[in-house]
Amino acid sequence: MTPIFYPPERFQLKSVTQAIIEKPAQRKSLMRRIETSGLIDISDEKMSSGDRLAQLHLLKSQCRSGEL
Repeated sequence: MTPIFYPPERFQLKSVTQAIIEKPAQRKSLMRRIETSGLIDISDEKMSSGDRLAQLHLLKSQCRSGEL
């Protein structure tokens, strides 16, 4: 699981994960782990990333406040 310290409010999950683990991450496996963790929500926002739009993610409020 990706360690979560202090990411920006909304972030590209795959980019952040790949930067931390320093190798490519498979989207399907990554999304399955994220959904199981219950720590991250999918934002309604998207941002341009190359030729397509990337879904932005955010930490659930209890993660930001340290309630876990």
